[in-house]
Amino acid sequence: MTELSGKAGSGIAMAGVTKQYGDHRVLDAIDLDVRGGERVALIGPSGSGKTTVLRCIARLEAIESGSIRIEGHEIARMADARSGKASAEVAAAMRGVGMVFQQYNLFPNMTVLDNLTIAPVKVLGVDKAEARERAAGLLDLVGLGAKADAYPARLSGGQQQRVAIARSLAMQPSVLLFDEVTSALDPELVGEVLEVIRGVAAQSDVTMLIVTHEMQFARDIGDRVVFMEGGSVVEQGPPEKVLADPENERTQRFLRRLLNH
Repeated sequence: MTELSGKAGSGIAMAGVTKQYGDHRVLDAIDLDVRGGERVALIGPSGSGKTTVLRCIARLEAIESGSIRIEGHEIARMADARSGKASAEVAAAMRGVGMVFQQYNLFPNMTVLDNLTIAPVKVLGVDKAEARERAAGLLDLVGLGAKADAYPARLSGGQQQRVAIARSLAMQPSVLLFDEVTSALDPELVGEVLEVIRGVAAQSDVTMLIVTHEMQFARDIGDRVVFMEGGSVVEQGPPEKVLADPENERTQRFLRRLLNH
């Protein structure tokens, strides 16, 4: 694999974050800290608020109350703010945050290489030749060096998701958010995508917050596992403790359901 270079991981701090859709409270005054360079797996039942946590950190959702900080910079998008436009300081902090979604969201009319270079050139002002060189290295990293000139429609779902991961890395993030990145894949393609994420974790100090339903993957990659239910953090700790010997009855019930599924 090609060696990764990029920014050192930035810390994430959520304090008292509340998010509502109408009368439904999705996040209930949640507190969650992720240290710079830490890899945290976020688990829990559907509807527990896991994806909403990521979307609030990525400023894709506005929050009702609380604070979200990236490396000390307040970046929360507040629901009652008159303008949704980010300040220069917030925009600068957010350039270090990458998110990989369940769906790949690649530009279908662009080659794989162009998908990786457009944002670094237009957003970061990277020289086009430098962006293409880095993109080629990232495609090697995710095992798709031979697909640089292919269009997304000619790739499998697993390959498209690996391109999406490489595209996020092309922005040289300090924080990477992964939202159930294998949930849209056929079972036989899941392993190749998880292996790429393991490789990124092994070769960089990027901070990772990973929503996953793959418990073995959470055990392998996580410095810490956080279990959420009902919009709150119920239990957290080392993977071997939370997944093998959880203290909270709700965590125990969730893991029992998974094992018996």
